Amino acid sequence: MSSALHAVTDPAYPQIRYVVNPMLTGNLFDIPFDGQSAITARHPPPGSLAANYVGIDPVQGFLGLSPWVVPDPVHGDPGLTLDERRALLKDLALELAPGSGSPMENAYMESILHADLTGVPKGSPP
Repeated sequence: MSSALHAVTDPAYPQIRYVVNPMLTGNLFDIPFDGQSAITARHPPPGSLAANYVGIDPVQGFLGLSPWVVPDPVHGDPGLTLDERRALLKDLALELAPGSGSPMENAYMESILHADLTGVPKGSPP
């Protein structure tokens, strides 16, 4: 939350309107890559819904967010604490890891994101 989304919400960077944050998913040899790609905007369109990376509470600013392997456990049990949600997600992440022997090994989500972005008019200040 202190990288792509931060760049479009921090007033210190007003020139950054959008951030596209691609993520590699899957096991490369014995190294797991497990993230969610996102497209974030400084000024999301009216009516945009808050979204969340899995295991994080929802925030505004997403134009697109790829799903994780399973939905955040809070969707099935709104009473779960953040720590309980993260514990469940960590158990699944361990199953996804290379060499886990689980039927879920390397069953990462693959997705494609898109969003219509508005460019800066020609001749506008940088």
